[in-house]
Amino acid sequence: METLFCDVLVVGGGSAGARAVAAAQEYPVTVVLAMKGRIGSSGASTFRVTEAAGYGAADGRRVAADSPKVHFEDIMTASRGMCIPEVAKTLAEKAPETIGELESFGVHFEREDGTYLITQGCFGSIPRNYNLKGHGTQLVESLARHFKKESLTICEDCMITELLVADNRCCGAAGVFGDGRKITIHAKSVVLTSGGAGGLFKYSLNPGDVTGDSYALGFRAGAELMNMEFMQVGCGILHPGFSILNSWIWSLHPDAYDAGHRDIFSGQLPEGVTKEAVMDAKASHYPFSSESLSKYVEVSIQKAIAEGHQGKHGGVYLDVREAMARSKGRKGFQLFEDMWKLTNEWYLSRGIDVMAGPIEIADFAHAINGGVRINPRAESTVSGLYAAGEAASGPHGADRLGGNMLVTCMVFGKIAGTNAAENALEKNGTDPVTDSLSDGIFKQQETLTNGSGGRPWNTMKEELQETMWKNMMVLRTEKGLTECLECIGKLSGEGLSEKSAGDNPFAPFEYRNMLLAARIMAESALERRESRGSHYREDYPAENREYAKPRIVSKQSSDFSGGTP
Repeated sequence: METLFCDVLVVGGGSAGARAVAAAQEYPVTVVLAMKGRIGSSGASTFRVTEAAGYGAADGRRVAADSPKVHFEDIMTASRGMCIPEVAKTLAEKAPETIGELESFGVHFEREDGTYLITQGCFGSIPRNYNLKGHGTQLVESLARHFKKESLTICEDCMITELLVADNRCCGAAGVFGDGRKITIHAKSVVLTSGGAGGLFKYSLNPGDVTGDSYALGFRAGAELMNMEFMQVGCGILHPGFSILNSWIWSLHPDAYDAGHRDIFSGQLPEGVTKEAVMDAKASHYPFSSESLSKYVEVSIQKAIAEGHQGKHGGVYLDVREAMARSKGRKGFQLFEDMWKLTNEWYLSRGIDVMAGPIEIADFAHAINGGVRINPRAESTVSGLYAAGEAASGPHGADRLGGNMLVTCMVFGKIAGTNAAENALEKNGTDPVTDSLSDGIFKQQETLTNGSGGRPWNTMKEELQETMWKNMMVLRTEKGLTECLECIGKLSGEGLSEKSAGDNPFAPFEYRNMLLAARIMAESALERRESRGSHYREDYPAENREYAKPRIVSKQSSDFSGGTP
C-alpha cells in the first residue's frame, strides 16, 4: 500500500479542482491532486457536448447597467428560495475579477470584431456570458500549465474511495488506483471537487466517470448535503451523433414526431397553449424548468418515449428542413441565422448533418444544482473539508443561471484552495489516527464484493440508469420515485460479487456511490411534494409555500431514511 503526506488534498481534476490546486500553490504548502482520469480529460468540464460554453460575469462590459448586484438578483430569482444568499452573493461579486485572472493563465474568451462575444444566458436578465470555445477544456489545460510541479503530486487513474474523519475533522483519504494498488493520503485539508451525478442516468451530458462520488464521499464523511432533488435536464441528440441540442433550434418551430409520425405535442399541452408558444419559450433557455411553458418540450419527449413510441435509436424525431423554409422572414429566424454557422460546424464535426434528414433526440441529465452544503468560504459542515464546483451546493437553487457553473468552479475553486492552504498552515504535524482509520476502511471495503450478485456490473448499472432516467428526470411522481427506491434497494441487496465486478477495481466503489447518491436524490424528490424550478412533480404540479426552504440531509439527520449503502 502506498502512503502520501501533504498539506492539501484535492479530489477531482476538473476545472474546480485545477483552480483549487492553483490557489493552494500560492502558499508554501504541499498538494496532492487525485483523480479517476487524467488531467485535461477527466470530469464534466472537459467533456465536449457543445461548441462553446457561457461564463457569467457581471462587469457591465456588454450592458452598462449590469453589476454584481443585478447578477445576484438574477440568481435569487432563479433559485426560487433554494440557494444560500451569502454564497450566491460571493459568486456574483467575485465573478468579474476571474476574467482577468483566467486571461493571465492563458484562457482565451471569444471575440467578435475585436470585442468580447457576450451573450445572454438562461434565466438571466442581461447579457453577461463570455464565451469559451471548447467548454471548460481551456480552463483545465491553462491552469495545469501553471502548476508548480515541485510541490505537487498528481495521482491520476486514482479513485478516492473514502474520506478519513476523526471527531468531525477531515484528515485525509483512502483510495485505489486503476491497477488495484491501494493508497492512504494524510492531509491537513481536503477539497472535494469530483463533480456531479450525471452517470446515474441512461442519457447524460456527462462522461461515464461522473458517478455521484462527491455526494457519497461527503455524505459518508458526515457533511450536510442540500438541494439534491434539483438537477438540470435538457434536450440532446442521440443519433446520428452525440451533442447538446442547442435551444435556439426550437425558434424554427421544427417538426417533432414519434415513431408513428405523430406530433409529440399532440394531446400534451394545456388548453389555449400552442406548440409554437412552447417552442418559442424553449428557444430562450436550454434547461427544463417547471416555471416555464418550455417544460412541455421535455415532457412531450419523455412521454412519447415512455409510452413506447420511440424511434430505432431510442428517441423521438426532429426535422428542421421544412421548418427552415417556413421560418424565413419570421422574427425568430434571426436567432437561427445568428447562431447557425458556428453550431452547424460543430454538428458536422460530430457527424451530425441536420440538413440530411431527421435526427433523433431525447431528454438528457445535465448538472446537479445541489451537493455538499458550503458557506462563502467553501467550507463544508465537516472541519477541514471544503467543496467546490458541481460537488458543492449553495450558489444555485431550484434553477441555475446559464453560464454560472464554470464561473462557480473558478470562484469557489479559488476560495476552497486558498482556505484549505491557510487551514493547513495553521496545523502542525499529521494526524496520528489516519493510519488506523484507513486500515479499518480498507478491511471494510474488502467486503464490497462479497455480494451474491453474479450479473456483470455494467448490466446492474444499466438497470439503475434506466430506472432513474425513466422516473427521476422530468416526470416525477410518487409511484415513479418509489420505483426508483425499490430498484436501489434491490440492487443494494443483490450486491456486487468479484465475478460481477470483473477486472475493474473502481466498480465496487462506483456501485456503492451511485446507489447512495441515487437514493439521496430520489428520497429528496419524493419528500418535495410540489413543483419548483427544475423539480417537476406531475402529481403536485404547483409550487407550495410549505416547501419554500432547501432540504438538507446528512447521515445524522432524522428525516433521511435512505441508509448508507
